[in-house]
Amino acid sequence: MITRYFLFLLLTGWSISLSGQPTIENLKRKLEASSSDKERADILNQLTAQSWDYNFEEALNYAREAYAIASRLQDSELLVKSLTDIGMYHYFNGDYKIAKQYYKDAIAAAKENNFGDYPAYTLTRIGNLYRVQGGYDSANFFYKKSLELLKGKDAAIALSSVYHNLGWLNYELSNYNEAMHYLRQSLSLRLQIDDSLLIAESWKFMGTTHSSLLNFDSAHFYLKKVNSLASRYNDTELKIFYWVSMGELHNTQGKILDAIGMYEQALESLNKHKFKRYEAITLKRIGTIYDQLGNYEKANKHFFQTLEIEERLESKHEMARTYGLISWCFYHQGNYAQSENYAEKSLRLMKQVGDKAGVAYAQNVFGSLKTSLKDFPSALSFYDSALQIRKELGLTVYEASTLENMAYIYEAKGDLQRALTIHKQVLTIFKDTESRSRLTTSLNNIAELKYKLGDMNDALTYVQTSIRNSQSLSLPLELKRAYLLAGKIYKIEGNFLKSSEYLNKYIQINDSLFTIESISKAAQIHALYDLEKKEQQIELLNRENQIKANEIELQESKLKNQTWALIFSAVAGLLLLAVTIILFKYYINKKKANDKLQALNAQISEKQEEIQRQAEELIESNSRLIDVNHDLQEKQDEIEAQSEELREANEAIFLANSNLEKKVADRTAELRQAYLELDTFFYRSSHDFRRPLTTFMGLAEVAKITLKDPNAIHLFEKVKETAVNLDKMLMKLQSISDVGVQQLAYKEVFFKEFIDSIITSYQQDINKKAIQVNVNIQRNELFSYPSLLKIIIENLLENAINFCAHDNAVISISARQEADRFIFQVEDNGQGIDPAYKERIFDMYYRASLDSKGNGLGLYIVKKAVDKLGGNIRVESELSKGTGFQIDIPNQKQ
Repeated sequence: MITRYFLFLLLTGWSISLSGQPTIENLKRKLEASSSDKERADILNQLTAQSWDYNFEEALNYAREAYAIASRLQDSELLVKSLTDIGMYHYFNGDYKIAKQYYKDAIAAAKENNFGDYPAYTLTRIGNLYRVQGGYDSANFFYKKSLELLKGKDAAIALSSVYHNLGWLNYELSNYNEAMHYLRQSLSLRLQIDDSLLIAESWKFMGTTHSSLLNFDSAHFYLKKVNSLASRYNDTELKIFYWVSMGELHNTQGKILDAIGMYEQALESLNKHKFKRYEAITLKRIGTIYDQLGNYEKANKHFFQTLEIEERLESKHEMARTYGLISWCFYHQGNYAQSENYAEKSLRLMKQVGDKAGVAYAQNVFGSLKTSLKDFPSALSFYDSALQIRKELGLTVYEASTLENMAYIYEAKGDLQRALTIHKQVLTIFKDTESRSRLTTSLNNIAELKYKLGDMNDALTYVQTSIRNSQSLSLPLELKRAYLLAGKIYKIEGNFLKSSEYLNKYIQINDSLFTIESISKAAQIHALYDLEKKEQQIELLNRENQIKANEIELQESKLKNQTWALIFSAVAGLLLLAVTIILFKYYINKKKANDKLQALNAQISEKQEEIQRQAEELIESNSRLIDVNHDLQEKQDEIEAQSEELREANEAIFLANSNLEKKVADRTAELRQAYLELDTFFYRSSHDFRRPLTTFMGLAEVAKITLKDPNAIHLFEKVKETAVNLDKMLMKLQSISDVGVQQLAYKEVFFKEFIDSIITSYQQDINKKAIQVNVNIQRNELFSYPSLLKIIIENLLENAINFCAHDNAVISISARQEADRFIFQVEDNGQGIDPAYKERIFDMYYRASLDSKGNGLGLYIVKKAVDKLGGNIRVESELSKGTGFQIDIPNQKQ
């Protein structure tokens, strides 16, 4: 499902410009040139802001230097900014208590003053602290307080930050629609500011929100944009976010190997950049994969490592989610007591932080636990509570999952009719949400229930629909279920031939799935082995870093002791030196005058020697200068001789170039004549080929009238069909020749009559397929080349006829005028074009579909003709919904 905002970005072709902020290098140069403390502090604050995405420690150093200047100047505004920046460093490092203290100091430094974005920005950071620790009411309070301070101010960046974090807050509470509302407000402001990294920050949470709503196409769209910006700016945090989010998205879609690859990249980066929150999230996601693959020991190891980090960060909400995952892991092992214990912890914390969707998630765990223990009343009670919450939050797909669980319980209890009613509700939800893979599962569930109830006709209808869906969507597991059920149904009905056919298909796909699963498991094991090696390397590196840190600490301690010893020694030495100075002071003063006199005499002597030496050097330099002048004259004579030789060479080259230009002109004329002869031969040959083909088609028509033998008539129909196809191919080849002709007739074309005549020429094919052709011409007069227009429209109409829908086929042709451009469209409601082939459909001889009946020249010829007219062609297509071609060409009388 594509959101309106997503469509807006696609249709407008919006692209990001580079941020207008100065680069770090420019700021550093400004800092070196600055002499004012106030100006230096401002530049240091800018350097801090620019450095967060590249080097935490460097950002901290800039912030501390700015703080030192602010303290010296007692400047409240500078103090607020620098204290907030130092607090941000500790926030990123996971030292939340220290971060909160710096933020509070920044608010105190403001003293009820308001400095543009500050202290509103500081209040937003405090709100973030409360949010990551699950204090959502407090977070909301600080965000709203920040909004009050920014009201009526020109502070777009700070305001966009508040909206962004309000969106994040609502996302954490599973209020996804409200979250998207705030995220769009934030993105709108950031698009006006034109700051690429802020825009990327909005995109990444819009992608995450779409992923939570199972809108995978939209999620992919936003996350790819995030990755593009992360690569452009080498932003480590953005890259880690992209890898973790894409890993989760791949895992949700069953692409486990791709997910593992993403998490591996995240871990490698986290080894260099200690984002504690992302480290916890990555470990948690890896644990989820181990849980899915049945390696529960490693899964729990990762979950408990995650829990340790989250407890240190006091992230209650993330702890609640981790408790839920540990509960599921114990559930899969059959350890229901431990599963229930952690499910209770998850439920308690979810209620405490106010996450309704999280409460429903925990209740779902309890429902599964009670189902496994055959306590169906309790299970239904938990599922019913989860269902009400999910309905209230509008989580339609999750609502369907809960209903499915309830249907399975009624089926286990033997109440098949009630189970069937619920499964039909689920089917309706998946139809409405266009969840085609889940829809196929639902069809199989209903078919199996119909089979158990003895309603074989309905069961067969549902299972056949499931088979078609499974084949079109490549869902081998559901196809396997459907084949087995179809075989059973046909066997009961006594159609043993059909039963055997479907059971054989079931065996084949089962064997194929076993092979694929074996290969997939081997690949997964290898990928997990690589991932485990990466984790071990990181753990080993962390240990080495810890050992080095301990060694450094020990060395610092020794150095500290040595420093104190040196200080005491220095003090003693100074005292001794003072005594010595007092004892020898008189002697030194007396001797000083004698030494000064001797020094003056020595200086006079040295000056005389130096003057003598300089005179000798001057004579020697004059001699060398005479020699250099002589050498210079010789070099000048040599250069004049070389110049003469060069002038002669240039004249020779000029003469050679003149001859070469004549040769090139002659060769070009010969080549042009060869092309003309080849084109003439090609054109005449195609006409000569068409004469016997026309005879073939005429003979086929005569045979159809005169012959009585059905086999002979069928044979001649095939002959005629082959001749027609060959004729079409020759016409297309002739069209290529026509497109290449340099001189064409340019005149006025009445487009409506022009289109009607072309439609008439294809009327037989249109009637044969019962196609409804709609023509809407808003502008009829067009000045262009009729021969090229005919080539374009004939090929597009033929393409639309070939690929239109089997039932209720519609082809629409429209035309309009915009400024000096004439725009016309040809649209069908056929099978559409796979996005993977969309870039190649205009290649010569390319056929994107096995259903293509042509030779792959039609669209190639269209593109050549449009280019010849100086126009543009655009394609819009969606699988199973149709294709539209839009052409715009110049429309000028001259």
